[in-house]
Amino acid sequence: MKEVRTLKHIPARWICLLIGLSIMAFGVAFSIKASLGTSPISSFPYVTSWVSGLSTGTTTIIINIFFVVLQILILSGAFGRRQGRHDCSGYRSRTVHKTVQKTCF
Repeated sequence: MKEVRTLKHIPARWICLLIGLSIMAFGVAFSIKASLGTSPISSFPYVTSWVSGLSTGTTTIIINIFFVVLQILILSGAFGRRQGRHDCSGYRSRTVHKTVQKTCF
């Protein structure tokens, strides 16, 4: 069965991205408040929050959106193929899986 993608999927994917980034930002902020430290990927937003005056959660979301945009620019046309076209549930069709295998492996 072939999976059909239209423009109506884009808002749902962006909502999933923003929800995921928000959850991650809460986790980073709680980890810092509990004095558990930061991971290497969250240390950059943590330092940036000290410089900018924004909260750690806000800078985490901003910087990770920047990373996603940077990844799109680097991969250009191959972005969709390399990402496997995942839905929020992580479901991947067989045809997309075969395309990813040919492209990435």
